[in-house]
Amino acid sequence: MANKFPSIRDPSKAFTWAGSGQALGPIIGLAGGAALYALWGGWRGGVFLFFGILGILLAIAWYALSRDKPEEHPWVNKAELDYIREGKAMATEPTLKSSDTWKIALRIVFTTQAGIGVLLTFISFGYILYTFLYWLPPLM
Repeated sequence: MANKFPSIRDPSKAFTWAGSGQALGPIIGLAGGAALYALWGGWRGGVFLFFGILGILLAIAWYALSRDKPEEHPWVNKAELDYIREGKAMATEPTLKSSDTWKIALRIVFTTQAGIGVLLTFISFGYILYTFLYWLPPLM
């Protein structure tokens, strides 16, 4: 019996979107927070309440929409459930030499949509980390 795993394409796209959100979220949050700070004149009033209320609304939406099992979610239809349960059988891969694995890894990173997405995610994350560690503290 073959092992069943989800499609390779689905998790890589999901990881790319999630990773991009982790990198772009702080940029958007910092710019939006600064704009609200300038508009409302301080952190204690409008900005704190805005992000607090937004966080509570997102938590309520997440609680209402997320489920532990796909069959419990009202928006998942039978075809999607069958796809999730079926999965994709993955063939076993041979063991490769270290020099070959490096070549394959570099080819994947620089020539595939998922590889380029992950690369851009980590590059942008490095920029955001630099921004928060070196640029933001003197402004506070």
